Amino acid sequence: MTQKCGGRILTEEEVHWNVLRALDLDEKKDLRRLGKEYDERKVDAVDNVCGEDGKPLLEMDAIVLKNKTSATNSLSQTEWQSMEAAMPAEERQTHRNLQVFFMERAKAAGVKEQKEEEEEDDPEELALLGDAEMPEGQGEDSGDEEEDPRDAARKKQEEEDKEAVGTVEKAKNWSSVNLVFQESKLNYRGSFTAGSFTNWLWYRVVRPKLEETKSKLPELSDEEIDKFSIQDVEEVLGEFMPAQKKKDEKEDKKDKKDKKDDKDKKDKKDKKEEDDKKDKKKDSKDKKKKKDAIQLNAKEKLQVQNLIKNMIYGESGKNKTITTGWVNLVDEKDIPRLTPWEFQLAHIMRSAMALEYTAKKKKEVQDLTAYYEMCQSLADAIGFIKKQYSFEFPQSSAEDFLPLKDALDLQKRFREGSVVGAKFDLLWYLQNGAHLLAGSGFAKKHRTTVFKPFKIQELVTDAILQPGPQLVFAIAPPGTGKTAVVAHILNLFPVHTLVFCCPALPVVLSVGRISNSLGIPYAFCKGRRITPSYSCGRGLATHVDMPAEGDKPPQTAVESLRYMVAKLNLERKKKRLAEKKRKRNLHDLKRFPRIFLMCDSASAAWLLRQLDPNRTILVVDEPPMGSDVYPDKPEDNPLACAMMQTMMTPMYKTVLMSATLPRPEALPTLVNSFLERFKIPDSERDLHVRECMSTELDRGAVMCGPSGAVAFPHQNVQTADELKRLCERLPADPLVLKAYTERALATLLLRWRALEKDGKLKDGFKKQVVLPEDKFSDLSELHHASIRSYAMDLLTCVAKQEDDEFAKAFCCPDTTGDNLFPQFDLSEMLFGNAYAFPGLTLVADDHPLEQMLKMSENLQAQFPRASDIEADIKKQEESAVKEKKFKEDDEQQEEAPQMKLKFSPDLVIQSEQFLKRWCPKRPAGAHTIPRVLPTVNEFKAIKNLPVDERWQMLALAGAGSFDPKLDSDPSNPVYTQWVHESMTQNKLACVTAGKEFTWGANVPASTVVVTKSFAETTSVAGMLQYVGRAARRGLTTHGQAIFERDEDLQRIFASPDGLSTEALTMERYAEWWKSRGKAW
Repeated sequence: MTQKCGGRILTEEEVHWNVLRALDLDEKKDLRRLGKEYDERKVDAVDNVCGEDGKPLLEMDAIVLKNKTSATNSLSQTEWQSMEAAMPAEERQTHRNLQVFFMERAKAAGVKEQKEEEEEDDPEELALLGDAEMPEGQGEDSGDEEEDPRDAARKKQEEEDKEAVGTVEKAKNWSSVNLVFQESKLNYRGSFTAGSFTNWLWYRVVRPKLEETKSKLPELSDEEIDKFSIQDVEEVLGEFMPAQKKKDEKEDKKDKKDKKDDKDKKDKKDKKEEDDKKDKKKDSKDKKKKKDAIQLNAKEKLQVQNLIKNMIYGESGKNKTITTGWVNLVDEKDIPRLTPWEFQLAHIMRSAMALEYTAKKKKEVQDLTAYYEMCQSLADAIGFIKKQYSFEFPQSSAEDFLPLKDALDLQKRFREGSVVGAKFDLLWYLQNGAHLLAGSGFAKKHRTTVFKPFKIQELVTDAILQPGPQLVFAIAPPGTGKTAVVAHILNLFPVHTLVFCCPALPVVLSVGRISNSLGIPYAFCKGRRITPSYSCGRGLATHVDMPAEGDKPPQTAVESLRYMVAKLNLERKKKRLAEKKRKRNLHDLKRFPRIFLMCDSASAAWLLRQLDPNRTILVVDEPPMGSDVYPDKPEDNPLACAMMQTMMTPMYKTVLMSATLPRPEALPTLVNSFLERFKIPDSERDLHVRECMSTELDRGAVMCGPSGAVAFPHQNVQTADELKRLCERLPADPLVLKAYTERALATLLLRWRALEKDGKLKDGFKKQVVLPEDKFSDLSELHHASIRSYAMDLLTCVAKQEDDEFAKAFCCPDTTGDNLFPQFDLSEMLFGNAYAFPGLTLVADDHPLEQMLKMSENLQAQFPRASDIEADIKKQEESAVKEKKFKEDDEQQEEAPQMKLKFSPDLVIQSEQFLKRWCPKRPAGAHTIPRVLPTVNEFKAIKNLPVDERWQMLALAGAGSFDPKLDSDPSNPVYTQWVHESMTQNKLACVTAGKEFTWGANVPASTVVVTKSFAETTSVAGMLQYVGRAARRGLTTHGQAIFERDEDLQRIFASPDGLSTEALTMERYAEWWKSRGKAW
């Protein structure tokens, strides 16, 4: 008899009993998934914060509740939409790659992937749904089960992303682009190896294609041909290759202007010699023993034919309108990003060789910028393919591969002047090529095709997977992917819940966006109220603690949410069983959140107390936030108080992450409380408390004092011994080490030249130091890490001379040379000095609204009235309507011109017209980042912002302020959210913001300004966090921090003389919570 749905209507008591039973069944399922290991390792966790009633003392909790994130206890519609917005394909693919990385780590650790399944035949669940029969045939399956539309949409999106940016599938080599030997899928054996095949393909296919540019590659000698095993492969695959093309007579005539008669004679002689060499090789081939020859079977011959005719030469696509065949793509302007690496390299080399030939014909290079861009593209291509060869051929060196040999030979002559009128100037490049060093067009194209986890991501993954409770201190510079791993941690713990707390709302929203993209159900917690997202299902409402009412016992917010999920799922199940199988998945499944997000630190410990500490992961981002002011009384610093309450309620796996996080030994109370909570003996401390520290840096940020000169940590060194100690300290202090950028190295090289000119260089230094031209002879080795390393080598070499006068002379800043930036003037940064600060400038201040109005006074005086702009748009629209009528009568008439915005371009900050008007001292050739002028549609969108006309016109000019005071409705912060989104889209040139925005925000700021007022109320760690907003990876090409006062620079550069303010503040609050308010 089939199970039925329907039957009598259940009473409230029966529904309640069914829900409790369903919750009990869910708990049993989770315990089965956790296995016996969970029963063995779970402990009755000790509460180190609360009183006997399980709650913190009211007077202590009152301080925590002083933290108010906004007027409402939930996110605004605008903020929810920002999390639910679609990610760009490349960013989405990066997170899919990261997900694969975590899943492989989980698999290696023995973690089984848990997939959500419909256990429709579970007799215990079915028993809860009633006892009447179903109508006959109602539950029968009339065909295959229909796929859930959400799953179908997700699969479709993944397929589109794969086509657009590829997918990473290999474990050891995280690249979605293959080498040709991998794409060929041939069976390599004997002398027919993958390496020799690569060299043969380059020699027989790619080289002839490159030489069509009329710029030649070096001829290979017999010894080199033997070294690269080209002949071995030719014997196997040569018969399948098309006949080599003879030189076209028309091309000969065209080349006569460029070649002399004696060159033709030389070509004939070379051809004869080449024929002789071929004859000799043929003789040696005949002598070769038959048993050593590689014989292809029938299947392999078909493979080879398809590889050469279709994949390489694209003969199957001859009649198509698109270009097919890898070798044919080399001629195209753009080459698909998933084309094998060798042809990607060939595409860049062909462009370089074409530039050589063009410059030779015209006797000069027309654009030096194009020359340097080509240098960087070639260097990036060489770097990428080097990395691939090192992965796939770990026993071979770069000299074993013909593609790399040819590329390096081309790069060498390219640098040395093969392009007429251009020769690579390393010093000029370091001073002016920051935007190219950040990544050429080639590198940007492959930003997501080649994936490599950051060191800190690997360290945190390994640490959190260690058995038993773990307290992990994750310390790494900004921009190294710490926050990006949060949602992915759940791949390591399929049945756990994760709580993420960070007081910076933009950071929390970004984690929500990642969770949404990965399909992880998440909820937002604010004002001690839980609001599930739509990823958990619709109709779940919001949940708070509920007191006892009548016979109904009290319910926490988490219990209330669990109850609602179970109740709605039972109703869903009942409806679902009444449907045919193929339609069942169309019903909305409710899911309990796997991630709880919060920027409200006052709600964090409240939520943690409601969750099982043995099945919960806690991640706190920027724990020191708010601790930069040492309190005299507990109520002086509510944010630091709340953050420490959260950390003193640790979970089974707890991760604290920040670039400025104090070390474990600086927070003994916090560490001991963790050990006590999970009953871990002190002797096993090192097995459960781990420090994951990475000094890995991407790009750096130039630090500049008020004079406009570049500032260095070594500039106040007085002795060689002092310099030696500094060189030993800096590698472990990445936030200060990042001051050594490409422009900073250029300043060091200029100092070197000046001392050499004055005859003050030590002979020992000259003998020991490696010249920059030798160090970076291969431009693929010129990158941010090698630049910092070389700067440290220079300073170490100076220290080794043990000459105090020489050390002081080398380190002393040069006051006579030209400064990199103009003298500090905050108001002129928007006007006369704007040329020196291309990109987005971020100014932190306690009063950001007032600061922006003060900075932009001159600009506001020039603004037109918004009503005039609207009237002009209306007039243009009326004219367009009239023109449309005429157009209907005259089909030949051209398209009507687009409407123009009546807003002068010289009022748009950083636009070319703006720079011409406001920057009379702009030097020739100054680097600029083009600004797109605002459109009519953008004006209409800005006009709808709920701010007064001044701020609307400033927005149109490219300026804004991230200040909650500008939001007319605090429950719906439309303006500040618009500012944040416009920053990330590079639509703003200058933004002022409060101090909380300087922690963790991922925005494309090129310049950050450290004002006197900001520095006076900020610790060293706070300033370093702020400097970390500049030059974010993948967002900007360069970064600089401009300081109003020299003393603030010295605070940053000074050697740490003890515990930081943050460490002292955090430890003081930890002791206060541990003692339940008795110790202060």
